[in-house]
Amino acid sequence: HTVGGSVKFSSSVHQQSDFLSVEAGGSVTLHCFYKDDGTAWLYWYKQTLGQKPRLVSTFFVYDERGTFYHEFKNNPRFTLETKNGRNHLTISNLRTSDSATYYCARDYSLILEFFEGTTVSVKGSVITADSSVSGFTDEVDSLVLVYFLSGALTFSTILVVLLAFSVYKMNKRNSHHSPGTVTKTLCVSLCPLNMSCEVKSLFLSTIRLSRKIYCSLLNKCRSKTCLSVIAQHLFIFLSGSIL
Repeated sequence: HTVGGSVKFSSSVHQQSDFLSVEAGGSVTLHCFYKDDGTAWLYWYKQTLGQKPRLVSTFFVYDERGTFYHEFKNNPRFTLETKNGRNHLTISNLRTSDSATYYCARDYSLILEFFEGTTVSVKGSVITADSSVSGFTDEVDSLVLVYFLSGALTFSTILVVLLAFSVYKMNKRNSHHSPGTVTKTLCVSLCPLNMSCEVKSLFLSTIRLSRKIYCSLLNKCRSKTCLSVIAQHLFIFLSGSIL
C-alpha cells in the first residue's frame, strides 16, 4: 500500500516501543493501540537490517478484519487482534528469520504515520516440519544415489570378471582344444626315393589346428638324411604352432 504524502511518527497511535529477545519456537505479541479519531487504516511493516520496510498486514477499522500480504498471507504463524482499539500482531513458532523491527502505522488524511517500532531478536533455531521433511528427503536422495552408485560399481566389477573369465576360457580352448583328429599326413617325400621312410600323424591335443595340417613325429626312419629333413619340418611345425 503506497500513500502519496509525508511520513512521520504518530502521536495518536501508540505502540509499545521495546527490544524483545525471544527464543526460537516461542511466540510474541506486538501491541499497537489506536484512538477513534478518524483513523481508517492501520498497518504493520517489517524491516530487517539493511532492507526497506515490507508490508505485513492492513486493517480497516470499520471492518475489524485484517489482511496479510506477501509471505505472511495464509501463514498461520501470523495473526491480528483487531477489536477494542487494538491492532496487535502475534507471531507464533518464532524463527530466526522473524528477527526484525516491526512498525505499526496508520493512514490519516493521506499521511502515513509510524510508531517508533519494536525490535524482535529471535535466539537459537528450531526444526520445523518443513525443514525436517526437506532434510529427510535430501537424506533419502543421498542414500538412493549411494546405493545406485554401489550397485553400478558391483555390476561393473562382475561384468569385468565375467569378461576376463570368458577371455581366459576362450584362450584356453584355443590353446588346448583340437577340432578333430588329423586325417591328413605330411607325406611329402621327406626321404630320397631309394629310401623308405614311415611317417605317422599323431593327434596333438595341446595344440590348436587351424591354418595348417601338421604331421606327427617320425615313427621310423632308416637314414640320417631322413632324420635331418624331418627334424627341419618338425621345427617349422612347432614354430608355426606357437605362432
